[in-house]
Amino acid sequence: MLRFLPGHFNLAAGAYGDRALSLRDYKFVKGASDGKLRYQPKQRIEFYNFLIDTIRNFDKDVSISLCRETPEIWNNFKDHCEPKKCNCVVW
Repeated sequence: MLRFLPGHFNLAAGAYGDRALSLRDYKFVKGASDGKLRYQPKQRIEFYNFLIDTIRNFDKDVSISLCRETPEIWNNFKDHCEPKKCNCVVW
């Protein structure tokens, strides 16, 4: 999960036990508009780079959008999406 509410940690701990404890090692940042916790921007950018490359290996024309992401993240990836195909309101 790239974003979650603080209470989601308890759900993860219930489902995954001690493995969920590793989530506490990350320095999450609180989302300005929705209050959800997110990985640092650098980590999200690395993940999205990997994910977009993987998707494009299978289908170069599929629509990709990063809904609910911050403008900072969108600025890094707006060239990977066609605004007319994107369902995000940031455009």
